Amino acid sequence: MNNKKGFTLIELLVVIAIIGVLASIVLVSLQKARSKARDAERVSNFSSIRQASNLYYSEKDMYPKPPITYCGVLSDIWSDWNPPTHNCWKTLVPATFIVATPIDPINDAGGVNCSTDTTGVCHTYHYCWLNGGKNFTLAVNLENPPVRNYTAPPGCATAGPNLYWIAD
Repeated sequence: MNNKKGFTLIELLVVIAIIGVLASIVLVSLQKARSKARDAERVSNFSSIRQASNLYYSEKDMYPKPPITYCGVLSDIWSDWNPPTHNCWKTLVPATFIVATPIDPINDAGGVNCSTDTTGVCHTYHYCWLNGGKNFTLAVNLENPPVRNYTAPPGCATAGPNLYWIAD
């Protein structure tokens, strides 16, 4: 009787295949969790920006005005938020209003000009300065669908498949 102990090549290949399938499932789940964490950071950043903008408004009687106009008329201006090329947020950064300028977690180097983006998923913050500084809208395209369905914000020339925005 030949009683050899060990695994056959087929058994080893089956175990390796099962481990490979399980590893790929874990990696896909991890990637989804990371994108949801980045979306949560975006929503949190919007809360910080809203607070800083409201503090600015209470002191200056208008919301911060971007120096660069991409579209709109003088009373309605929208601008990308991310520095360095579209840094119109120096007015908020002194510790009086906000400690540091929040930027998108994917576009952390900044400088993306979303006015020329044709994909509709440009990950940068859009700020709409409305009614001569009496109102504003912040918008961003999330990586995952938001909790509720958003239409394009009023007076703001931005949209996308997973649009999220706040307004004051």
